[in-house]
Amino acid sequence: MKFSLFFLMVATCNFCLRAQDLIQPAPEMPAFTLGSIQQSRDSVGRPSVTIDYQRNKDGVGAPLLAGRTSDGPLKIMGSRIINDASGKLELSDLFSSGRGLDAEIYFVVSGSFADECPFQCLVSNVVRIGNPAGPTVAAREWNRKEDTAYQKDLLGRKPPLSPPAGYQLVQASTKLIAGMPIKVGHYGEWLDAEALNGEALVTVKISGIEKLKSKTRNGWIAIKPTVIQQGNSAPSSFQPSIRIIPGTTEALPDGYLPITSEMAIVTGTPVRAVWLNQLVDATVISAEGDALMIHYDSRPSAFDKSHPRSSVIISESTLKELALPDAAQKFANRVPKKSAEEQEFDNQSKQIEEESKRIREQVERNIADAQKRMAGNSFDAPNNAQTFPMQIQNNPIDIPVPKEAELLPLDISVPRGTKLAACFGKRWNYVTVLKEGTEDHVAIHWDDRTADFDGLIHRSQLIIRKSDLRKLKAKAPKADKREWTDATGKFKVEAKITARTATHVTLLKEDGKEIKLAIEKLSAADQKWLKENP
Repeated sequence: MKFSLFFLMVATCNFCLRAQDLIQPAPEMPAFTLGSIQQSRDSVGRPSVTIDYQRNKDGVGAPLLAGRTSDGPLKIMGSRIINDASGKLELSDLFSSGRGLDAEIYFVVSGSFADECPFQCLVSNVVRIGNPAGPTVAAREWNRKEDTAYQKDLLGRKPPLSPPAGYQLVQASTKLIAGMPIKVGHYGEWLDAEALNGEALVTVKISGIEKLKSKTRNGWIAIKPTVIQQGNSAPSSFQPSIRIIPGTTEALPDGYLPITSEMAIVTGTPVRAVWLNQLVDATVISAEGDALMIHYDSRPSAFDKSHPRSSVIISESTLKELALPDAAQKFANRVPKKSAEEQEFDNQSKQIEEESKRIREQVERNIADAQKRMAGNSFDAPNNAQTFPMQIQNNPIDIPVPKEAELLPLDISVPRGTKLAACFGKRWNYVTVLKEGTEDHVAIHWDDRTADFDGLIHRSQLIIRKSDLRKLKAKAPKADKREWTDATGKFKVEAKITARTATHVTLLKEDGKEIKLAIEKLSAADQKWLKENP
């Protein structure tokens, strides 16, 4: 199995140094051998390395790729748990630094023994590429604290052998009610606890432990028969000491309620939601049916997320404000303003999504029609190669588009020799334009293959560097440009409109530079032109 990852070299800090403190693996952990490692360039010219790996022993734990450079740890983005018995890993430099990689690479299993002693175990050999400074990373022996925590962890992996005197084990059919007193197996002991729900995975509050826990019913929970009888005869006699947020193990704070379908939630409503096992402030961006799209107030908009209503909570005072006549307008002012970069990214994503939807509906028909029309037509191949009838090629994009590129627009002319890229084998491959075809197709030559592979490919399956696209747009016919003036009449520029939103337009000047202007700051004539030319 082969899959690609990205790496990013980060500066050394105290946390990073601790992350490199590797210990020897526990007996039950897996073992791997890393084989040959090669340094090269990926399909878009970024520095990359390819590594072979082989699993020598199955085991418990989630193995991940890790590494270090002379400057500190190698931060690997998009890394996944290694489940395959063998394969290849390809790492590409995300920011195309252009220089080769000097690093050590290895597999680790990370976690925490008994929820109290973090660890990072080295579960493979260490391979080097280039010339990383310092001695080779090595795993040290465990210290006394780690060994003690590991023994406690082993004890906590299985429930105690038998329930305490006067108790019986909870079965799948046992009726549990929030507030019932129970006993919970915890690292070999039976501790007093309280059930906070009656689900298959029971959320419990263990006496003396602040954080709530989740426990399965198979051997981990014990209850007195008299408590079961009381639950059957008088269920309302049990009241939980705390309430939990549905779908989480977080306590519901006083003065808050889970959001229900009956609550009239508007855009901008302040709420709270769980982020990385912590309850944080958030803002509702949109409310549709049983889901809420929320923005975490302390995070960029890239982290906006959809939540079930019941897992988001709202204060009772906010509910009262929502009942007032001006609530919608008041809360709408709380919606976080996106930065220009975030807004531009959203606009581009929306345009790509709309264009991709349109293309998906037509591309198969276009390909079939083009095959009939183009049969027998020849295009000039590079380097005076033999000409031949162009075949339609279908190469759907199934990997992310690089940050520095975008989909090839349908309305831009790409002259012979233009460099593009197409997806093949889950990689971006450089191609060169031979000639523009019809029905949104382009005749291309694959740069790393012979002319036998030349063919027609749909524009929706090609990408172009943003810098190259700006140059092409700047060379657009003069008639596509017009003079734009601001409201004061002092600022004028001759440019072509390349993008627009409800509030802004993006203009491309002859020198290839783009400028973004607020529509309200344009002259009345320009605003009128925009309305007449949507």
